[in-house]
Amino acid sequence: MIKVRVEMKDLERQLKRYNQDALPKAVAASINAVAGAAHSQSERNVRTRFTIRNRFTLRSMKRFTANPKPDISRINSITGTISSYLPLQEKGGTVRARRQRLAIPTKAARISRSKSRPVARRFRMNRMGQVGGGGKFFVMRSKRGKLGIFTRRTKRQLVMVRDLSVRSFHLRAKNWHSDAVRKFNKKSLYMRVFIREAKKGLGRIR
Repeated sequence: MIKVRVEMKDLERQLKRYNQDALPKAVAASINAVAGAAHSQSERNVRTRFTIRNRFTLRSMKRFTANPKPDISRINSITGTISSYLPLQEKGGTVRARRQRLAIPTKAARISRSKSRPVARRFRMNRMGQVGGGGKFFVMRSKRGKLGIFTRRTKRQLVMVRDLSVRSFHLRAKNWHSDAVRKFNKKSLYMRVFIREAKKGLGRIR
């Protein structure tokens, strides 16, 4: 570790001596390389720890790259998500109904009646229109007493598409992001990457 630190400091001095822009460029490239690895690991964690039912989940994961700045302490890269639900999945917590009850999709509401598939468009809450009042969807209890939103499959057969029996449920922390950051946010790794990027930079300006 001492040898790596000495080499890193020596490269910093050389970069400053040759070109005032060289050091910020090497720092930004190093941060981007480490952040990129963490971001890729986050994506792998989401794929393996979640049931992915739509394209938005992975598309919501974003990385903003670092840009060279004269003050290298202000150089940073951001990796995370713009989704509203992945942060809760990361830390875990309790999901509570905004009104009275949660409208949880049943298998009958999902494409091919599969738990791994997304909810069919016609059974999405924003597509169902008014529930009750003579519409296609209405609230009632099943024969076992479970409250839900039903629709008619045939004239004689009703099917529950939303379960209204739950007011809240707890999500276990998946740590999809923090595990990735913890794996790559190491000083020793950054030092090795910086030495590689600094040597590249010196090779270009000499």
